[in-house]
Amino acid sequence: MTVIVQTGVCLIPQLRQKRRLTQEQLAEYTGINRTRLSRLETKLRDDMTLTEAQALSKVLKCSKDDLYTWLWHIVED
Repeated sequence: MTVIVQTGVCLIPQLRQKRRLTQEQLAEYTGINRTRLSRLETKLRDDMTLTEAQALSKVLKCSKDDLYTWLWHIVED
């Protein structure tokens, strides 16, 4: 049996580094708590609110869709 699994990967760290921002700076500019921001960056998929996505995309100068990418994995038994 073949199963296709979709995994969300957070791109916030790469986008943040491209803008030469620390987590602390990004937290300050977006109004998102640094601990929360860290969780968003390190979890494979943590639920992000629309407000958080809007704030991040504004500061990081990207679309909300650019904050995550999706990887597809084929798993066979």
